Amino acid sequence: LKLQFLYLIGKSGRHIHPRETMAAVCGRAILKKAFDDGFCRLVYVTSSFPTAEKTVQILLGLQESKMVDVVEVGVPFTDPVGDGPVIDECAQEAIRGKCTSIFTVIDVVRQARAAGFTLPVVLMGYFNTFIDGWMDKAKDVISGVIIVDLPFEEPETHRMIGELNKRDLSFVPLVTPFTSPERIAIISSIVDTFLYCTCVLGVTGVRKTLHEYLQTEYQASWKNVTENTQGKHKIIGFGVSNNEAVQAINNLGASGLVVGSALMRHISAHKNDAPADLRASVGEFVKVLFANTRQTAA
Repeated sequence: LKLQFLYLIGKSGRHIHPRETMAAVCGRAILKKAFDDGFCRLVYVTSSFPTAEKTVQILLGLQESKMVDVVEVGVPFTDPVGDGPVIDECAQEAIRGKCTSIFTVIDVVRQARAAGFTLPVVLMGYFNTFIDGWMDKAKDVISGVIIVDLPFEEPETHRMIGELNKRDLSFVPLVTPFTSPERIAIISSIVDTFLYCTCVLGVTGVRKTLHEYLQTEYQASWKNVTENTQGKHKIIGFGVSNNEAVQAINNLGASGLVVGSALMRHISAHKNDAPADLRASVGEFVKVLFANTRQTAA
């Protein structure tokens, strides 16, 4: 009973009414709701880096900041072709620390839920890591998935979407700056929560002058996206590392953004801190990063 109380009320920021159940923290509805109040702040965290215990504390710290609305939890993979050096190294260290399957990742999220973590979670990874049985293990603790290397045209994509729909989980597709307007329109047809727009080609990673690029070269690509995805939430990611880039994305009219490498670089620099100190540190980091964006309702 005490554990249930901590789970529902928690020490982590967002309160849940006791009449609500596990459904309050999973499924598509809570993910859609994250966009209701305006600009949606998403962050990416590699599961089990530096340890499973510290990942739980990181998730709680992000929630306590009241500056994060959705968390992408990364599934470590041995050959992450879309990840830059920061996230790649974090993933390899997590694997060396025995985070060897998606079931380990799901267990970490479940531990965070038991500790009071209530923000929506989207698992992010590569197709080979999403092995049989993962959906039923994860369906009561997550809201959706992003599978980086699973294109819209693949039959497996549509099979997976069907299985996710049965479990009220979202499949989040991606587009790049060079995705054609025709293909964007087709991909938009399967968006049930939000579309992930990578604003640069290549791998993830910190880019200090991203705000300048967003205000100039990216404008035409963004116009292609907006004209072919009307009525859909669209977030921008890849390379966001400072508040200037955050404000530039906000000014574009995007529904939100995601920060990954910059946060993981901060976590890596503080990985030897005590769990409580790391928890506080990530909260302070996102407060600075997301300054002057909307405040999440408590």
